[in-house]
Amino acid sequence: MVHRCEIPGCIHEGCHSHHIVFRSQGGPDITMNLIRLCPYHHNMSPEGVHMNPALDKRLKCVLQREYEVLLPENEQPVDLVADRIGMSKKKAEKYFSKVQKNPDGTMDREDIIRRLMGGRLY
Repeated sequence: MVHRCEIPGCIHEGCHSHHIVFRSQGGPDITMNLIRLCPYHHNMSPEGVHMNPALDKRLKCVLQREYEVLLPENEQPVDLVADRIGMSKKKAEKYFSKVQKNPDGTMDREDIIRRLMGGRLY
């Protein structure tokens, strides 16, 4: 299977994964947070995500909307969130450990999405 760059109009192959919200910034290591990019669009080219803040923000806005669609309820338990985003329950419990819990153990949707987006909403 040939993997092409996911930047519209790009036909380059030989792609590798790029975290939309960097792990160092709190982004999770899940499929939803990954995009395939060719070396040109990944690295330091003027159109690459590391040198183009507008492209980086656009990718993050799309990702945030995807989370909003997947997580429509206002209050959700960790195991439901884990299932919907493709994360193991054990990993999700650790990942969301700093998110404030409601008395019934659920988390507020905005807090969940903010955590997934590395602390920011776009």
